[in-house]
Amino acid sequence: MMSGSDRNPELPYPPHAPADVIAAREALAADVARVLASAGLPVREPDWETSRGPGFDIEVDKGDDAAGGVFVGWTASAQLGEQTGAALLAHEFTHPAIAFKGAVAEAMSAAALRILHAAGFRVVVSDDDLRAFDLDVQSGTVEGLGWTL
Repeated sequence: MMSGSDRNPELPYPPHAPADVIAAREALAADVARVLASAGLPVREPDWETSRGPGFDIEVDKGDDAAGGVFVGWTASAQLGEQTGAALLAHEFTHPAIAFKGAVAEAMSAAALRILHAAGFRVVVSDDDLRAFDLDVQSGTVEGLGWTL
């Protein structure tokens, strides 16, 4: 769960939400991670510097604005990421790896959406253009499952 707490104060980021709101988002993110992991899906460590391999990233956006919240996105293999990155840098926008990576992200997002809905979470596909295929987790808790993860 990426925190975003190391933001440069000189950049025009929105202020952080109140501490109780951030704590609620972090608890929600932890529950989302537990649900996805219990379904057998890989959840990556929150530190992008040390996280390896494919899996779901769960981001806690601490902003006190409409973009703040808890978001879930899929990261494909490093090999696929390198291939699509190279294609984009070469302006090969129709490269098949790009379409494949998009199809994978869409499929994994749909799977996570169904799993989280089944666990009683309120989740929608993010409407933020910068979060293509990411999920916006709005509410839910493992306490409401009626069984233990």
